[in-house]
Amino acid sequence: MKKNLAFLVSFFITHSVFADMTCDTNISNYYAIYQLNSYVCSGGEFLPANTLGCRSCPNGYTCNGGTFYFDADNFQGLNFSSIPSATANNVCANNFPNRLDAIYEPNEHICSNGYYMPMNTDGCVVCPENSYCSGGTYRFNETVNQGIASCPNNLYSPVGSSSIDQCGRILHVGDDIVYLRNMKRTTPSLNIKVGDNIYYANITSTPTFMNIDSTHYFKASFGGNEYYICDDTTYEQ
Repeated sequence: MKKNLAFLVSFFITHSVFADMTCDTNISNYYAIYQLNSYVCSGGEFLPANTLGCRSCPNGYTCNGGTFYFDADNFQGLNFSSIPSATANNVCANNFPNRLDAIYEPNEHICSNGYYMPMNTDGCVVCPENSYCSGGTYRFNETVNQGIASCPNNLYSPVGSSSIDQCGRILHVGDDIVYLRNMKRTTPSLNIKVGDNIYYANITSTPTFMNIDSTHYFKASFGGNEYYICDDTTYEQ
């Protein structure tokens, strides 16, 4: 029995021993390293704060998609350029703006023929004397008159004129006046020559006052017919 035991002991001593890991008895704790979850949001989706996964973009916002990492305090991939029309959950976060500033655009107005937009005025007003206003679409401006031009060569025009054709001379008839045009409007018409230029007053068969402020008729007879002479302020086609 003693001989056999010696043989066995000799066997174990003559063979090498290998190990996969050598442990230091001074190491007593192991610590896990955590990595934030990442999410790939498609266009039309965003990652809300403190949320595990993408959500659909609410109405009134823009979401271009992208790769985002979980964040307990900040939403990602959500944008807006105006006051939104819908509630977005989980966006009361650190990166949400705490103030919304209004963006103002000047009011826009469509002025009819014979009207213009004066500077620093939010609306259309009638064209003044000795000018013409063709009308148009204008935006409020503090320093610029829009849609108005002065009659050239010191000519005259009645209130509400819309064309340079209405710039001309003034015919005095008693205490009334008739604004004469530089372009003929009616046939027949009253033609008055001043220097080398001819100016015109309207003639109609309908009883018409000389101008918008007058209560008198300026009558004329041609070929047994009675006509009325007037300017553009009372003439109607």
